[in-house]
Amino acid sequence: MSDMGQITIVAEPTRRSGPEPTHRFASSRDFHGYDEFAKALADRSGSRIDIVEERLCSAPPDGFILLDATTDLDRVLGECPPAVAAALPRRILLMNVDESAALDLLERYRMAGAVSMPRYFDWLRYREREGGGGLFGLKTIGQELGAVCSRAFHSENYCLLGQTQVPDLPSLIVAYLELYSAQLT
Repeated sequence: MSDMGQITIVAEPTRRSGPEPTHRFASSRDFHGYDEFAKALADRSGSRIDIVEERLCSAPPDGFILLDATTDLDRVLGECPPAVAAALPRRILLMNVDESAALDLLERYRMAGAVSMPRYFDWLRYREREGGGGLFGLKTIGQELGAVCSRAFHSENYCLLGQTQVPDLPSLIVAYLELYSAQLT
């Protein structure tokens, strides 16, 4: 891995109200197969990928955070001290985001990027179809990667990146974050 630093997957615990259910819910970590994804990211980056099942504010103070998008961003950022909440979004790559909400969330919070639910599911279940691409990211980084922006999914600063030169989603995320981290410094 270059100078991009640590990658941590944050799979927040389920937030429930009301009586305790009679059956055990699968954790976000288990349900989404994040251990398997962390291993694939580690293989491509040459670095250890941590997974934490805590609130976003407990994430390490440095490096990138892959955050499960089933959380309410306003709420989880609101739980953090103001200075932390202000600095976190640029380090976050959302996982399992709704495609229709991805660009709005990225523009509103100025996050690193996002992976949609269908794209992540394809990686998780149909790896034989892998062809790279499928990351919502900054257009400027996409150009550096040689990616093509989708005409259907684009906003002022972000687009859905199509990339055929990177073999799979974990490789694309690592390549993207390496270039993105260089822009942050």
